[in-house]
Amino acid sequence: AVIIANVNIKYDPGRVIFDVYRGNTDSGELLFTDTSVVAEYYWRAEINQFYSVKARYSCKGRVIYVVDGAMLKTKLESSACDEKCYTIHGDVLDARLKY
Repeated sequence: AVIIANVNIKYDPGRVIFDVYRGNTDSGELLFTDTSVVAEYYWRAEINQFYSVKARYSCKGRVIYVVDGAMLKTKLESSACDEKCYTIHGDVLDARLKY
């Protein structure tokens, strides 16, 4: 499935450095570190795993971290489609700085 990490690029002149983990940010496996210049960053991930993101913002001389995480899973839906289909849950992580 595809996970989306939402970040806020109005700080740290238009880029956000972030880490992606399988598991929690404090005890999980670091999958990668990247820099985003867009508000939505996409990557492919395995289903039935917990993922978290930690974004680093520099604002007014301070460093602020924003963390979010979710279990990426599918759910069988029988009423949402004409036939049986699956929906994906936990595919959006919100690492936006909101102040």
